Amino acid sequence: MGPLTQPFEDLAQALRVLWEANYRAEVEGLIRVDRAEAARNVENAVSGVLHSFHSLVDAMAKAGMQRELGWYQTPELALMHGCDGEHYAEPALERFGRCAGSSVVCSKLD
Repeated sequence: MGPLTQPFEDLAQALRVLWEANYRAEVEGLIRVDRAEAARNVENAVSGVLHSFHSLVDAMAKAGMQRELGWYQTPELALMHGCDGEHYAEPALERFGRCAGSSVVCSKLD
């Protein structure tokens, strides 16, 4: 088993848990029955995905994969990494901006 196998499986599992939480909330109707529980389930699942994603990145670094990921060339990675507002040279990120008081990238509404 390679050094990235377990972190990758953890990420896959976390994504499955997120899908299930969303399915229960939206399709099975938990959001209409108990909105707080549905939101908590999805929030916990998102937290698990972020944690496992960062664990995978750490494992990649430990395995000698020092090549810098293209965080700002791919909007999905920029959202997970956070943006300080100085990396908008990429056309794919022009519609993203920084949330007030946060390092989290949010979609601009204007």
